[in-house]
Amino acid sequence: MEQKKVTAKDVLLLLGSIGAVLGVYLGIQIVGTIILMAYFMIVQGCNVWQAAQALYNDTILMGLTGVMHLSFVLIFGIWYKFGLVKKNKIPFKRVYSIRNVACFVVLGFGLQFCISYVLELVNIVFPAVMESYMNLLKMMDIGNSWLTVVVTVCLAPIGEELMFRGVIMSYARKVMPFVWANLLQAALFGVYHMNLVQGVYAFVMGLLLGYLVKKCDSLLASIGV
Repeated sequence: MEQKKVTAKDVLLLLGSIGAVLGVYLGIQIVGTIILMAYFMIVQGCNVWQAAQALYNDTILMGLTGVMHLSFVLIFGIWYKFGLVKKNKIPFKRVYSIRNVACFVVLGFGLQFCISYVLELVNIVFPAVMESYMNLLKMMDIGNSWLTVVVTVCLAPIGEELMFRGVIMSYARKVMPFVWANLLQAALFGVYHMNLVQGVYAFVMGLLLGYLVKKCDSLLASIGV
């Protein structure tokens, strides 16, 4: 089977999609932050410094994070569904068959094992980096409220799957073979976490989730994991 010739238009489309994803991601964060600061300054009568400090309140910060991730889910969900999903998509029941669900559970435990192994390896080779990472986790500890669970367990993972395994990998597969498309989205997924330790295991996780999407021919597979 002859491989489709890649044109400059295809490459520009891929770069444009990556740029658009990044633009939406940064834009929503900036707009959300500006709106909240404006609220504190206008309604609460705070100055700029006080408004910025108020954003570090655990509940407010998690609420802002939740709104941002909900926006990601809606925007990238619409983009993926109406712009990239094939018309002959795989039925929901087929993706979440008993056999597949069992595989997802095994893969989930396997991912946890891989992440633990990677973290242990980083701790041995780069102890200072690992210590910095652990300190970062302590600083990011924002409790275990229902809002935290909804944002970190539901909204954030779904939004990330739509962004990377959905939009970016779909465009990349139009330009390059799956292996390279998978490497690209996994690398961007690692960089997205903006931390060396998280970036390493996010890259590994991204590769496995990308392969799962290809294997099941559905983004629902990686979302399920």
